[in-house]
Amino acid sequence: MNLSAERLLDDAQMETGLEDFGPPSFREGLGVLIDAAETEAGLNEGGRARLAAMIRSRLENRLRLYDWHGRHPEIATQDVPEPVFVIGLWRTGTTILSYLLAQDPERRSLLRWEAAAPCPPPGLDPPADRARIDRVAEQIAEQHRLTPELAAINIQEPQGPTECVLTLSHEFKSQLFDTSLHIPSFYRWNRSVDQRSAYEFHKATLQLLQWRRPPNRWHLKAPAHTLSLHALAAVYPDARYVVVHRDPAVSLASACDFWELQMRAFTDRVDTSAVGRHWLGIFIDALDDLARFLDKTPPASVVELSYEDLRDPIAAVGRIYDHLGLPLTATAETRMAGFLAEHRPGRHGTHEYSLQRYGLDPGQVAAAFGPYVERLSIERRP
Repeated sequence: MNLSAERLLDDAQMETGLEDFGPPSFREGLGVLIDAAETEAGLNEGGRARLAAMIRSRLENRLRLYDWHGRHPEIATQDVPEPVFVIGLWRTGTTILSYLLAQDPERRSLLRWEAAAPCPPPGLDPPADRARIDRVAEQIAEQHRLTPELAAINIQEPQGPTECVLTLSHEFKSQLFDTSLHIPSFYRWNRSVDQRSAYEFHKATLQLLQWRRPPNRWHLKAPAHTLSLHALAAVYPDARYVVVHRDPAVSLASACDFWELQMRAFTDRVDTSAVGRHWLGIFIDALDDLARFLDKTPPASVVELSYEDLRDPIAAVGRIYDHLGLPLTATAETRMAGFLAEHRPGRHGTHEYSLQRYGLDPGQVAAAFGPYVERLSIERRP
């Protein structure tokens, strides 16, 4: 399986019959990703094929998205007012919160099938929409067949909300790749570059999705936003934020376990200690960025919740809506309650994890997170 960037670019153009990938800002990241994967990820044959397919799908989506923008320049004039971003560290409860927010019919979320293949814009070709939904359902089923434990760790539904990293990954600046491949050099490069072009692609995607299908009031979510909040705010200056806090030592252990399972679909060998060290550093970066961002962001634009608050999720959603001045309708509350009734915790099994598996000493990890736990008033788990 050829991971040559030029070959993948040519293949995408041949598949779509299109030539314009849009701004060339994605090309450096594509090259860095491929180099890191080849030298650090220990790809097996299946993993190489999966990564090539991931890259090709994003290149094909870029071609199709910019073709739609080129033929319909009014798409780029679409306003995306006051989007609400759910952020925080990984494994803090942001997924269940995003699913609850997605039940509000007056607002909208980035759905998994739309993010995976945004073209043609939803609603214009219902059979194409159905085919894309079915294709994503098959992909999720295959992932769960290969790694059944993932079903107990994370909700994944083709018509449910997904993380913005799926859209940002089309610029090849996304943390999505770090969660499936151990590629520290890609992370270092990603930290060193301006992320604004990734959010510009993100906005171009939202504009396309809402163009013929309102509403244009978005709930969005990705823990990885904590690493690029400056760029996010530059593209969405009127954004509001919901921050979920959890003891970072607990979140880190859970995240490492999640990433290890995903990595095993790409490689036959996972150095768990290396994964632990790498993600400890990422968590510290994210906490530092988040703390500095919150220090300078108007409190009216931010709602902070604890993981414990999500034990009463409807009340937590009420706090969000009240703080941000959003109307929470009876219809939305009823749909949220129905979702919770249908998605009981533990229905796909339990999730067990520990820092020690990843070569991390709990005392040292607690000390590393100490300044941020105090600064952000995060509750430690007993």
